[in-house]
Amino acid sequence: RSLKLQFLYLIAPFAPRRHHTMGKVKPAAAKKPVKTAVTAESAKNPLFVSRPKDFGVGNDIPPKRDVSRFVRWPKYIIRQRQKRVLERRLKVPPSLNLFRSTLDKQTKAELFKLLAKYKPETDKE
Repeated sequence: RSLKLQFLYLIAPFAPRRHHTMGKVKPAAAKKPVKTAVTAESAKNPLFVSRPKDFGVGNDIPPKRDVSRFVRWPKYIIRQRQKRVLERRLKVPPSLNLFRSTLDKQTKAELFKLLAKYKPETDKE
């Protein structure tokens, strides 16, 4: 680009804007075909030549990888992950599956009322 064009690109955001004229509609200008005289090869800067990366010893730094698999995780995390895998793979009988989740508040209140009736007697009673 020429120096004048670069200056205009810098000034353009700060240039005063024209106000819209109410009611007047300008006819659209016919588009002219754009000539591409400059090819992509000649437009590239010869100072920056792209070369394939070499990740050998002493060469380019390799991209970051996800190494979370190789981290030494704490035992409780390993156990909870193994537990989830087993839960997904094994079928639990319905009679045992009852106790895998907690009760909601209303059901819990009913259960404690029922159990209170069958509580053993104390010395005072």
